[in-house]
Amino acid sequence: MDKLTKQLYIDKKTFVRIFKENWERYKKLCGCRKVEDENVQRLLGCGDPKNGFIQLRCMNCGEIKIIPFSCKSRLCPSCTHIQLQERIMKIKSIMIKGVGHRHVVLTTPKELWGYFLKDRHLLNVMADTGAELIKDILSFYRKEGVEPGIILIIQTAGRALNFNPHLHLLITEGGLGRDEKWHSLSYISQDLLGRKWKYFLFTRLKGYLLKNQRTKKLIDTLFKEKPLLITYCKKEKKRKIDIVGYLVKYVISPPISYRRILEYKNDEVIFRYREREGAKNKVKKLTVLGFIHLLVQHIPEGNQKMIHYYGLYARHQAKKLKRIVEGLIRCFNQEGWEAEQEKLLAEILSFPTTYRERVKLTFNKDPCICSVCGEEMVTERIVGPGGCIIFDIYETDYFEDITNMEDEDAQSFQKEKEQEESPRYHQLLLPTM
Repeated sequence: MDKLTKQLYIDKKTFVRIFKENWERYKKLCGCRKVEDENVQRLLGCGDPKNGFIQLRCMNCGEIKIIPFSCKSRLCPSCTHIQLQERIMKIKSIMIKGVGHRHVVLTTPKELWGYFLKDRHLLNVMADTGAELIKDILSFYRKEGVEPGIILIIQTAGRALNFNPHLHLLITEGGLGRDEKWHSLSYISQDLLGRKWKYFLFTRLKGYLLKNQRTKKLIDTLFKEKPLLITYCKKEKKRKIDIVGYLVKYVISPPISYRRILEYKNDEVIFRYREREGAKNKVKKLTVLGFIHLLVQHIPEGNQKMIHYYGLYARHQAKKLKRIVEGLIRCFNQEGWEAEQEKLLAEILSFPTTYRERVKLTFNKDPCICSVCGEEMVTERIVGPGGCIIFDIYETDYFEDITNMEDEDAQSFQKEKEQEESPRYHQLLLPTM
């Protein structure tokens, strides 16, 4: 089985077929949320011109090319890749340069996972609690009033696709004090973090969970049995991966890639996973309805934000505080600030912002060049869902502008020809004696 996991995996057509053949049956037997059905329907319509397209035409030979819109479904790995790259660049652009960022992970006990699954609002409660914890930790090591920068990402998927709500945080190693000075923090006790996280989380959830005897007893039992919750906050000198891309990936994209799905056959799906980083691959076989349930349960509600910004990165004050902090950082770490600024600038300049640039970068082929005659094609029509015309080149001044340009070129050519034929022109060309 180890050899199979390295060599075989399904493609996008097979992935879509899993939902196409079984989604209606899943809805009848298991039911679904509105947002789940919307995302599955978008996935099933991915690449269908009925959902909108751009039509290119070669004005030289008349060749036509249809480019369908992306489906924008959270279940489509190929279409969410664009949103993923855009979100990564956005987060990197707001991060303060020259300041170290620490990756912190805050987990929840499995006894509470079902409560988060039933009430998605508790995920936001958990996020706010995590931000309060970090501010409390900073005040414990430094002093009150020190404001850190926190980028918090809510993730619900475990390695085996189970519902496992937990938090990933990127926090600045220090904070801005009320005296407008930077206070560095290079050490966080993992034991202290785990104990405080237990207290903060359980205390906050007590006010939001159903106040019956069962939930009250559960929280009290967890308080007694668990001395601390599992956390991670070690400082890493050098990362082998882009940590921002790694954290955002499972929020924007589906929780599993095609390469991890080995086979879809006889109403069963086989996929592989790792229980922890560096462990060997394990293979899991599920019914197709069970596999669909594992995927769609991680789709957040339409108005639910899975990426939050706190402290120095809060939206209402991020730009102002970033200028202040970077001014302080440059006083003692000018080289580090310049190096990170240059790196970010290089990434922004190399980032493909249009469909044409992305295709050229990925496939080394220009999609706007005619495959028949090699001339550049123009956008003839943009059609939205349901056939509504968004843009039509024949309703613009495109051809009138071309005619005017041709007339101007013809007049310019005629003027040059008359000048060449004039006696005065030939006299100017004669050599002087």
